[in-house]
Amino acid sequence: MTRAKKTRPEGYKVGYGKPPAHTRFSKGRSGNPGGRPRGITPGRATALALKELYRLVTVREGSKVLRLPAIQVVLRSQVALAAGGNGPAQRALFETAYAIEKALAAQAAVNDAAQTKTATSDVEAVRRIAAALMKVAPNSPT
Repeated sequence: MTRAKKTRPEGYKVGYGKPPAHTRFSKGRSGNPGGRPRGITPGRATALALKELYRLVTVREGSKVLRLPAIQVVLRSQVALAAGGNGPAQRALFETAYAIEKALAAQAAVNDAAQTKTATSDVEAVRRIAAALMKVAPNSPT
């Protein structure tokens, strides 16, 4: 078996900057088909952070071995430091509690407004139905 010799067009030289025609990039195909690896986007970073925060870790508490989410372990550590008199830990704990309570109060206000709006709209609907019935039969006994 002999290999067929590749023929080159007349006057074509192979050399620096002139690779053989059969090894060049094909037309319509990228020179880097795999492409550059994807960078981390804010959405991906958030998903990754949440995955790590809720990952279960093993913790020994006294004679018990517990599996808790990492965020819960960190909060327990923070509370223990604050209870021990660590000033920065106490401030961070108070700020966290304040932010959580503020968010809960805002959510409660939204829920109250939605209930009030629903109750008002129900009363308004009943009033309109009663008015329509009064127009239809104004002299009927009730």
